[in-house]
Amino acid sequence: GYAFSGCSSLTEIVIPEKAVSIGTCAFSGCLKLMNITVDENNPKYQDIDGNLYTREGKTLLQYALGKMQASFTVPDGVTDIGEEAFKDCSNLMEIIISKSVTSIGPYAFSYCCDLMIFISDSVVSISSSAFFLTSNVKVYFELESPPQDWSYIITTASYWYSETEPPLNSTGDGYKGNYWHYDENGKIVEWIFVEK
Repeated sequence: GYAFSGCSSLTEIVIPEKAVSIGTCAFSGCLKLMNITVDENNPKYQDIDGNLYTREGKTLLQYALGKMQASFTVPDGVTDIGEEAFKDCSNLMEIIISKSVTSIGPYAFSYCCDLMIFISDSVVSISSSAFFLTSNVKVYFELESPPQDWSYIITTASYWYSETEPPLNSTGDGYKGNYWHYDENGKIVEWIFVEK
């Protein structure tokens, strides 16, 4: 675990065929890591577009933090976002969690900043530390309201889906929370209260 964590100069790594065990968060905080390659005969792991996954593709173990792309969509078929998978991610501006994902692990997005995360309604389990010490991160849930047992993860930057204008608070000068909807082009738009 944490074998290469925080390595400031690592830009690429090759996982050989016989590497059948990689400890938790082995590449966490490797901010210049642009590519992870796994030998095609490795029985436990695989790479997809330079990121590390379990062999069957069900768990995203590590996003290569040095990549310069602004947007990333978790591939269909992934069910779990692994521990610290995106920790310290600073280049991404948008992460879209696909509808196959059901679980988000500990510290998955911790220490991320200036980021928009879209979480589909397929997700049923989120670690209490998934958004630990994030900065200017907005999380758009494809749910109309938070499940009761999610109170531990809800932040002021959590937004809930509302196809129509959301309900007003008791004083009538704002909404009962943060909400969003899709515009005519399928883009996320926040509901902004305008006093009539």
